[in-house]
Order: sequence, then structure tokens, then C-alpha cells
Amino acid sequence: MLKKILKWIGFLLLFLLLLFIVAWGLLQLPSVQTKIVNQVTQSFESTLGAKVSVDRVNIKFFKTLSAEGIYLEDQQQDTLLYASSLDVNIGVFDLFGSEIFLNQITLNDGFLNIYQHPGDTSFNINFLLEAFAADPAADTTTTSAVWDFGLNTVTLNRTKIRVDDQVTGMDVLFKSELLVVDLNDLDLENQTVDIEDVLLENNLITVLSVPPNVVITDTSNTASPLIFPYFDWKVNLGQLKIEETSVAYQVGKQMTDKDGIDFNNLKLVDLTVDLRDFIWRKEELGISIKQFSFLENSGLEIDQFSGDLNFT
Repeated sequence: MLKKILKWIGFLLLFLLLLFIVAWGLLQLPSVQTKIVNQVTQSFESTLGAKVSVDRVNIKFFKTLSAEGIYLEDQQQDTLLYASSLDVNIGVFDLFGSEIFLNQITLNDGFLNIYQHPGDTSFNINFLLEAFAADPAADTTTTSAVWDFGLNTVTLNRTKIRVDDQVTGMDVLFKSELLVVDLNDLDLENQTVDIEDVLLENNLITVLSVPPNVVITDTSNTASPLIFPYFDWKVNLGQLKIEETSVAYQVGKQMTDKDGIDFNNLKLVDLTVDLRDFIWRKEELGISIKQFSFLENSGLEIDQFSGDLNFT
């Protein structure tokens, strides 16, 4: 009797192994991969109400996805996101249960285009955040799909991010050769994010501030206030490390030559930053500065700056 049971168990394991091999073999067929990608992109398009396209995809061992030519439009039919290639290690993917958890994402040659035009009540990326968040006014007895999304590590190579806020007059361009983010928790529904650490290497940041109906005054002796936006998110960050970075900050579209430091036209090179225990709330901001150094265009140089800042 025992031999028969072991024999049937052996047949069952062999059947499962063959089933796995056949399924894996089917996933290597371009036609099968294309069909799966079409189903996934159609599901995302239905959820987001925007165009989603992928040129090519390769699925390996069910949990590793490589894609090329990723494109996502916003609801104004403008480019929101583009990347030449994407590698994803999937922890959990339940299409019918609307659940995704990604162990790691590696994005190459990415471009993120965020903007808010005059008259707009929100940024063009808001629809994407709202699509993955539950509607508190929705009928919980229905089975409408609300995606449960989780993420662990993100690596971005050769990234470009544009944030053009024409309502406040702030235009930010960020370019980075390497950006690595390790997350502990990401809650889109409650708009909270807990980040373990962020690393940025070889970066270029330009900030152009042209507030509407504001006359730019001489700030040779007075610093111009910087606008610190708040987007209704609660943020915790363990460590932020920035290396080999240049920053340009300009107020107004016209540049003037002045002796000494000009707070309306700052240019920093060799910026090195090491920040710890960053807390960002609507009425609270806290941070511990371990390292902060740079060389400014006027000749001002800071070799070492550290301290703790808390605002309530």
C-alpha cells in the first residue's frame, strides 16, 4: 500500500514538473508573451483611462519581466512616462485580485514629464495616483477593482525628470546617471511612504522660479525665499545621499551679473549631501544633516556643515 502511495506521489510530482516546463516553454514564445502583455496593458488602460504601450517583452521564470519601449500618456494625451527598457522582479501579481508587489525595478533611460498648466487644479500625474487608491465614497459592496500596490527597490539609470508647475511658476529639471531607492512601505491609499535610503550619483538639477505677478528685486543683501511645496503626502526617509551633483537656481528669466553671491542666481558644483531621519508632514519638517558641502559660482565654498533641523 505504501509503495502505491509513493508511486502516485511520484507521478503527481512528475506531472507538475512537466506542467511547469510546458508553461515555461509557452511563455518563451513571442506570440504568447505578446498576448499576455496586451491583456495587461489593456487592463491598465481601462484602470487609468490613458494610453499604455510596450514595444517588446520577455518573461523569464514567471517572476522576471524585461520590457522595452515603455510608454504611458497622461489624460491630456501628452507623454507622462517613457523608458527604453525596464526589468522587474515580481513578488506577487494577481490580475484578478488587483494586487501587485514588486521586489525590484530597474529602469533605463527614463523620462518623467510632470506639469500643471494655469487653470489646472492638479498635476497631470494625479490621475495615476488616484487610480491605485481606494475611493472613500465608493460602494464597498461592489467588486470594482482597486489596485493594491507594493514596491521594494527601484534603480534608475540615466534618468530625466521634468516638473513644470506653471501655477506657482516653478520649473524643475532633474537629470541623474544613477538613482537607487529602497522602500520599507508605500501606501498610495493613505498617501504615506516610508523610505529606507536614497542614493543619487552624478546629477544635474536646474530650478527656474518665475512666480506670476511678482517683481524680482535686488537680493545682494537679502535672500529670496525658496518655495517648499507640500503634496499631502506623509514621508519618512532614513538616509538621502547625494554625490557629484551640480545645481542651478534662478529667479526670473533674465540673468544679471553681480559682485558676490546672488541668491536669485545660484550655481553650485561638487555638491555632496548626507541627510538622515527626514520627516515630512503638513505641519512638521525634521531632518538631521550629517554632511553638506559645495562650491558656489561666486567663490563661496562650504567644506563641512552638519546639524539638526526641526520645524513645527
